[in-house]
Amino acid sequence: MSFLLLKTLGKRSKQLCRIPTRICSCPFSSLSSNNSTSHNCLSIFNSWYNSFKRRNKGFSSILNGSPKPPFDSICGVRFLSSEAAVEPTTTDGLTVEGIIAKNWNIVDESENDWKSHASSIAQSIHLIKKRLKESVKALLRIRRNVKEKELEALLSGEHDYCSCFIEVQAGAGGTESMDWASMVMQMYKLWAQRKGYGVAVVDEMPGEIAGIKRATIKVDGENAFGYAKSEVGVHRLVRISPFDSAKRRHTSFAAVAVIPILGDGSTRVQINESDLRIDRFRSGGAGGQSVNTTESAVRITHIPTGITASCQNERSQHLNKASAMAVLQSRLDQLEMARQAQVNAQHTQSLTEISWGNQIRSYVLHPYRMVKDLRTNYEVSDPDSVLEGDLDDFILSFLSTSLDKDEE
Repeated sequence: MSFLLLKTLGKRSKQLCRIPTRICSCPFSSLSSNNSTSHNCLSIFNSWYNSFKRRNKGFSSILNGSPKPPFDSICGVRFLSSEAAVEPTTTDGLTVEGIIAKNWNIVDESENDWKSHASSIAQSIHLIKKRLKESVKALLRIRRNVKEKELEALLSGEHDYCSCFIEVQAGAGGTESMDWASMVMQMYKLWAQRKGYGVAVVDEMPGEIAGIKRATIKVDGENAFGYAKSEVGVHRLVRISPFDSAKRRHTSFAAVAVIPILGDGSTRVQINESDLRIDRFRSGGAGGQSVNTTESAVRITHIPTGITASCQNERSQHLNKASAMAVLQSRLDQLEMARQAQVNAQHTQSLTEISWGNQIRSYVLHPYRMVKDLRTNYEVSDPDSVLEGDLDDFILSFLSTSLDKDEE
């Protein structure tokens, strides 16, 4: 029976663990088979153990027939050992579950029956473990509920529930920035797909050599705008340019705007046909059936404001016009919202309102690797995962910080 367990088995059994202080006071570092201190301690322990057996014959069922416990495992402690912790057992291999399985009778506490004490303790431990496991499930349910309530608080803006358009525009820097703009747009496509949102390219103007000058995608899904609004601003890239034969380090910028799709019942601006100029032209791109052979692409200009929207993704001129009108409607609604009490103005800026000096996030690929949000100071050391669409931690960090500021 384990000395550790017997410490709890009543008044008489406590005597078993009254180890002479001359043993317990020995420094662990001195308990080696090669020094006199160890031999003295062993002699004291052997004398004490034999004396205890003579005085406590009632424990013969425990002690007789079982090997004497090794000195280095007195009271369940293994000195000078680096072995990993295992489930507590008695010296004859019994565990809590093993004692319960034997179904020993539990008698009154006044009785000095070690099996009764052991069985009672084992059942109590078993009940505590079982209660804790119910408790764990309850805590898990509470945690999930709290997470849901947290998201409700973070996404409580007027238009957070809406789908949205995400627009990316290359900054100054030629091919290098156009390539970066293409990477940013791909990042948002992958992020939207991870979230289970629908993604469609509305407009895209490719660069002369690589990348894009600008592009717009439509992201369909619940709370798409609520999440994506945190991405509005300038995104900065530092890397060794793949377009520089001298392999020099370059800094590139791309601007991002996010516009909510309010829907027909929520639009704030009525568009008159007389205020529109519609231009038709041939679609660009790699080609395909009827893509570059007909004037299917459409560009719509709202004359009073000068705001334009274009679409060349569809083969049908009619579908391209409908998509361009949707983008134009959203941009005009956005302008109106900014004018009227600046509702969500910090999230719904247009690209032309973004200052190039106010980047929100830096993506560094050389000389070290890191992505850091300059608004929240949240950062990660794995830029590849971020560029593959793993943006949720950045987004939630920003939303949580914004909520704290609103409360202040």
